[in-house]
Amino acid sequence: MLTFPLNFQLKDSTSVVVSRISKDVFDFELSFLNHSKRTLRWKEGSTHLYKDKKGQVHKDISEAIAYFKEIING
Repeated sequence: MLTFPLNFQLKDSTSVVVSRISKDVFDFELSFLNHSKRTLRWKEGSTHLYKDKKGQVHKDISEAIAYFKEIING
């Protein structure tokens, strides 16, 4: 059983905090090395590929979601 908030770090040292909003909705807060932050909500069952407004895949966010899916799936 997972306890929230869940903290982990990506390969590039980006810090990630995941909080549970509801049964299958999660809030991600990414803190980058340049001290900028990015937050998003992700619904379980959605793709792990996060695209920005221009349609480009955001590497760090997609990596965070993929790693989180590995954790919750065992």
